[in-house]
Amino acid sequence: QKCLSPELSEAAVFYRTRLVWAALPPVLSLACAASWCALQKVSPKTWKPKMRASVVALLYLVWPGMCSEVFALFACRDVCGESRLRADLDEVCFEGRHAAFAVGLGVPMLLVYIVGLPVAALTMVYRLHKKARALDKHVNELKGHLTFGMFYSAFRPEVWWWEGTVAVRKIGIAAIGVFGGAMLSMQVHLTSVLMFCNIVLTARTQ
Repeated sequence: QKCLSPELSEAAVFYRTRLVWAALPPVLSLACAASWCALQKVSPKTWKPKMRASVVALLYLVWPGMCSEVFALFACRDVCGESRLRADLDEVCFEGRHAAFAVGLGVPMLLVYIVGLPVAALTMVYRLHKKARALDKHVNELKGHLTFGMFYSAFRPEVWWWEGTVAVRKIGIAAIGVFGGAMLSMQVHLTSVLMFCNIVLTARTQ
């Protein structure tokens, strides 16, 4: 985008890119839903469950990248005793334009996308398992399995929540990748510690 608009500053291009990322989930969801609505005649009985599953899968795919893009809004570095945006050292952090984008765009994206989407997915999976126990059925027999099965079908029923730890790990990796640049070699060590803890926890839980 900087090559297409050389008159814009690095910060301006950076903020425009964040706006695109903010609009990406609803735009992708609407485009996916519209595509399935157009194709409903192909599978008139199952197009709605397939549409919901496709929307959830798309959001699942873009979510890790979104973590890094949102964290980048808060990534600053010290330059001569002043906090500056890593994407553009001419931009002072948490003042003026950056403060408006960090508070008005970054915080809502952090709450709605980074935290909200995993929590919403785990809540739906929990409700699905609770319903299965109430009806004395296997969770695979319920309607919501097609939509949310990707979050628990690889795990045993008693550890259906394990995808939540995977989400936490992805958030941690994204945070280290964005904020760890100032740590130099410690960034590698911190990543190694995170992965080691994940391996130990996985081995313990089996």
